[in-house]
Amino acid sequence: MKDSGFDRLTGRMAVNIKPVKWLRAGMSINASHQKFQNTSNGVGDGSSSYSNPFYFCRYMAPIYPVHSHYTETGTVYDNAGTPIQVNKGDYVLDGAGNPQWDGGSYIIYDQNGNPQEVITRNQNRDRHVIWESELNDSRTIRNTLNGIGYLDLVLPYGFTATLKANVNTRNSDYYKYENAVIGDARGTVSEDGSISGRNGALAKTLYTYKNWTLQEQLRWNMTYNDRHNIEVLLGHENYSYRYDYTYTSKTNEAFPNRYALSNFSEMASISGYKTRYRTESYLARVQYGYDNRYNIEASFRRDGSSRFAKESRWGNFGSLGANWVFSNEEFMKKYRWLNQGKLRASWGQVGNDSGSGYYAYYGLYGSWTQNSKPAYVVSQNPARDLHWETGESWGAAVEGRLFNRLNLSVEYFDKRNKDLIFSVYAPSSAGGTSTGSSTSTTDRNIGTISNRGWEISADFDIVKSKDWTVSVSANLTTTKNKIVKLPEQNKKKTVYPIDPSGKLGQREDLPVGITSGSYLISEGKSRYDYYTYHWAGVDEMDGQSLYEANLNDYYIVLPDGSQLGGKQKLNDEGELMWDANGNPVQGATELAPENYRLINGKYYVLKTTYAQKKWAGSALPTTYGSFSANIRWKNINISAMFTYSLGGKIYDSPYSSLMTPGQSAGNYHVDLYNNAWRINDRSNAMITTYKNAYDDAYNAAIAAGQTTSEANYAGYYAANKAVDGNGRINPNTNPEINNLTSTDNNAGSDRWLVSRNYLCFKNLNISYTLPKRWTAKVNLSTVRFLFSAENIHLWSARKGMNPMMGIGGGQSNYLVPARVFTFGINATI
Repeated sequence: MKDSGFDRLTGRMAVNIKPVKWLRAGMSINASHQKFQNTSNGVGDGSSSYSNPFYFCRYMAPIYPVHSHYTETGTVYDNAGTPIQVNKGDYVLDGAGNPQWDGGSYIIYDQNGNPQEVITRNQNRDRHVIWESELNDSRTIRNTLNGIGYLDLVLPYGFTATLKANVNTRNSDYYKYENAVIGDARGTVSEDGSISGRNGALAKTLYTYKNWTLQEQLRWNMTYNDRHNIEVLLGHENYSYRYDYTYTSKTNEAFPNRYALSNFSEMASISGYKTRYRTESYLARVQYGYDNRYNIEASFRRDGSSRFAKESRWGNFGSLGANWVFSNEEFMKKYRWLNQGKLRASWGQVGNDSGSGYYAYYGLYGSWTQNSKPAYVVSQNPARDLHWETGESWGAAVEGRLFNRLNLSVEYFDKRNKDLIFSVYAPSSAGGTSTGSSTSTTDRNIGTISNRGWEISADFDIVKSKDWTVSVSANLTTTKNKIVKLPEQNKKKTVYPIDPSGKLGQREDLPVGITSGSYLISEGKSRYDYYTYHWAGVDEMDGQSLYEANLNDYYIVLPDGSQLGGKQKLNDEGELMWDANGNPVQGATELAPENYRLINGKYYVLKTTYAQKKWAGSALPTTYGSFSANIRWKNINISAMFTYSLGGKIYDSPYSSLMTPGQSAGNYHVDLYNNAWRINDRSNAMITTYKNAYDDAYNAAIAAGQTTSEANYAGYYAANKAVDGNGRINPNTNPEINNLTSTDNNAGSDRWLVSRNYLCFKNLNISYTLPKRWTAKVNLSTVRFLFSAENIHLWSARKGMNPMMGIGGGQSNYLVPARVFTFGINATI
């Protein structure tokens, strides 16, 4: 991007001294001064912002030009009343005679100097990503200082005392300027000369960050009889974190491109806060090794965090590990093909306090404005029993080297995060913790999630000689993620269906979980399991999308008056409700006939509002890894690496947007045109049959004395039955191109899930080292020419989709990984 840049000035100083044999000390200081010219257009956030060039270019209709062109041939006038003869298609020029960017319109004047706006495009009016990029500015100035110091005292009998200190400080000054001509901060001048809109904006962010760590350690190391080795470590650590933040923004500029707050007259926002956080830890570790064959290690640490109340601030965590180098056993010496072999197993715990806020146990209030008056509202209920989350893992592995060519490792792992922090419902008497609802929540340690699987890696030396070396390597990881425990409120929802006879059906437990976008976090499922509407396909009769009907929250009235679906209503105490005749009271909403269709004995709906959500697979891959090859011939080295992933799905939201036609111009995917449903003879015949069947049944019902509503039910039911049959639902085509029904036809559903399998040619490295007899003549030790390429090619289910973007399986408006080529020369003296 033209409006991006980075300058950095760094300095480093290090001193190490050993005045006597029992004392070592040292320190180092690193400092930097950095200037970032940020991409002011939101490149890095992948957002759906008009100022994000990847979003703007992806969705802008290709029929619109970058610069403005006159829409008619004739005479126009400048603001002084001077006539100008122009032709249709000529560039509209600015005052300097340069082509003017097309912001969706341009201004011409009549003979009296009165301005007239000429509209050039209806899409993204008053936005232009290149123009905005040129006029906006965003910069950061950052200063950092890092200091490390240590002192070692070598004591008798194998003891060493160590004192370590680390201080980090960083301050940052960030500003973002938005121009008054085009974009979010555009100002509009009315006929009376007044200005509306933001008319330019400047935001400044200042923050100071400082942390320090102080460690005291006592280490004892002793070896007996050249076989027994013991190492003991005792330690204590303090950590302190400080963060100060200030934000100010103003609008209505006096002069363009002046980045001082005094250049702006209207205060838009001002805020600031301070954060303080501290931890303290005590730790102990014992390691024992015998004869390079048996090794065992045990550790314990006790951590305290200022995030939690005094009575629950401390957490205890331990670990235990052992390994056996069986290749060093005497009875294994005869197996010469085994160069090295080891069995190892470990169990360990680690604490995590980042799942909560910095002041997690306090009852907090947040500032608010009510009727233009300041107010404070409850934002967090106290949680004095909140404590550390615990990450617990255990694993076992075997690894070794065979035939002096093959390295192999196989490991099983099981990692569990316990006591995860969730917000659970509190009594409403505690007060709402959100300004948007009366719901009251309190944080609790409740959840558990596990990850388990296998890791396998191998590398093999195929050829080893003076002139040739050829080796290959590969690794793979299989993993299964599972939610083990959730708060009771998020486990399940019990409903009591009503059968068509009006009697109570069999009880059903529906998943509740925690909704997170397209995912449902539910016990027994993975963290990233999709739970969304099921798209059945397109109705070949009229090209409408069909979704499976939700017959729990909705019910259908059948021609005989009975009800299909629905659930029994519960009163405020959660008790089942019955009518005077002892029948269950319907707690669902009736589904109007025009909103559903009966096809092959199954009911489908046309809107996701009435559709049933279903499990639709996971975003997580089941297997992922890499493989590589390395070839050397004399002084030439070539290496290449591929990465891959198998299993899992991606919700391709950019593709969904490009497949959804709107009422204004836009850019669309070629699949929308190539594979859209179009009316044909078969669909015309179905429509005719449908209409005739409806009319016949409706008229017959009216003739029989039924009401209009009853006749309508009969008509829809008969019409659906008349065009029932195989092949009516087509899951391999797209719905009709119709902006009136586009929102429902292309709603969020499992239709937009696609395989996240991929193979990526990740990098290629080639180097050539000049012969030493050549470099010696110019007093150089080595001279090496280098070439590397990254992200060379990506094979995935859809062109332009990046399955490597993130673990959650989503897609944003980012650039697909950039292909990078690097050339270099490395010379050493």
